Amino acid sequence: PRSHPAWRPFVGPLSSSSQRQALTILRGLFNWLVQAGYCPRNPWALGMPKRHRPPADQARLTRHFSLPQWLALMTTLAGWPEDDLLARRHKARARWVLMLLYITGMRISEACAARSQDVLEERASDGTCRRWLRIDGKGGHIREVPLAEPLWQAWVRYRAESGFPPVAMGGQQPL
Repeated sequence: PRSHPAWRPFVGPLSSSSQRQALTILRGLFNWLVQAGYCPRNPWALGMPKRHRPPADQARLTRHFSLPQWLALMTTLAGWPEDDLLARRHKARARWVLMLLYITGMRISEACAARSQDVLEERASDGTCRRWLRIDGKGGHIREVPLAEPLWQAWVRYRAESGFPPVAMGGQQPL
């Protein structure tokens, strides 16, 4: 009981099961806040669902670039030639695709299926703009991932370099 002298809930770190329970509670709370209209998005929805979590004792497989690898990749890309229109277009497309896959963590099939109509735009009262990409993922699960400003600028630049019309929200163009 709470009156017992051994009851000390905030001494030491939470166990992994307590951490999972806390995340489950937060995810549920924010789901309710979204459904009730108090919150526009659930920040905990981007977390890994329970059924896809690896067991705690299993070594974690990483399938992403480390920061030094990413910086080396972007440095190499920056050194690509821009002598003519075709080279500039090729460089802008490569930058856009690499950033899209790296920043969002999308599968290649998800990126190929994405359209500009899947981009949602949200304007805050202070004038700032947040953009989200709705992804129809594996198993028919739909999720929304934030489009960071550098990623957005890379998309705008790619479209401009490629001679495509400016970004039109809700259009049918492929990303």
